[in-house]
Amino acid sequence: MSPDTAPDSFGAQPKTLTRAGDKDWTLYRVSNKYWRIEGAPDPAGGIHTLRITREPDAWVINLLDNTARHIIDPGPTFFARLPIISTLKSNGQPDPNKEFQDLEFGNEVRFFRLHKARDLGLRKVEEKDCNALAIKSGAREVTLLLDPDTSKPVEMDVTKDGKPDFSIRYLSYETDLPFDPSLFEPPQGLKITESK
Repeated sequence: MSPDTAPDSFGAQPKTLTRAGDKDWTLYRVSNKYWRIEGAPDPAGGIHTLRITREPDAWVINLLDNTARHIIDPGPTFFARLPIISTLKSNGQPDPNKEFQDLEFGNEVRFFRLHKARDLGLRKVEEKDCNALAIKSGAREVTLLLDPDTSKPVEMDVTKDGKPDFSIRYLSYETDLPFDPSLFEPPQGLKITESK
């Protein structure tokens, strides 16, 4: 959700970002080696994105036309990152989001605990009281709302210069699922182009 996104656009359609799940937009993550993002089909845009990373390999796949780009991470480190806040910085300038560089999908709660987030008490998300934690650094503040019964993320709100930047609503958040290596293999029958 973002103030700059038209409510009826593809970008505004519900997506689920979880470590594992089976919704229209699903994110799987296993340690810092594997991730998979299954996008919802966008027939108007001619794309149905599937992104798979199995370090050092990564594939960006369009399921509508069965094409893919294969990229090999040159190293020397091989970490599959899924940052929540990622912006380009100008050369020679300090990173304005450095405090949040390790805030990634799948480690939200851990990140907030390690960074000694402020407890904001309870906030409502769709009529449910949630525990709210916040971290502010520079112009950006990130608030994580947790289900009080499970301590799993329900919503994350990001502001910049005191104005809403974007929000993420977690419709499902599952952990400790069995590892399925087939999730991190590209589908058969793709026309794959090698990229640098």
